[in-house]
Amino acid sequence: MNFPTFLLLLLLPSSLSKTKRQKTDSQWKARKRECEREPDLCGSIIEEERMNCVSLCISSECYSEIYSSSPLEDGEIDPDRAKQFTGCTRRVYREKKRRRERERREGK
Repeated sequence: MNFPTFLLLLLLPSSLSKTKRQKTDSQWKARKRECEREPDLCGSIIEEERMNCVSLCISSECYSEIYSSSPLEDGEIDPDRAKQFTGCTRRVYREKKRRRERERREGK
């Protein structure tokens, strides 16, 4: 096996997992946009005050885990907890997808 082929094979799995992450991210980011825009969700709240509402709307499970003990104050940005929330949300959306796939397989 020549070096370029070896290098391609080495990089292939990481590019595949990145694609899966991008799909997961697009799902929860679409939900975030929906939460931010829809008046009956969080869209009627001014932007500086709706972060808790949007996070709760995206994933109540992750909101409870990350923010419930100390919610964000209006206009507050907490990069560490935002990163934790993103990781939690990715995990939750992946689990939902796996559960749907398993149910689909068992239903056949």
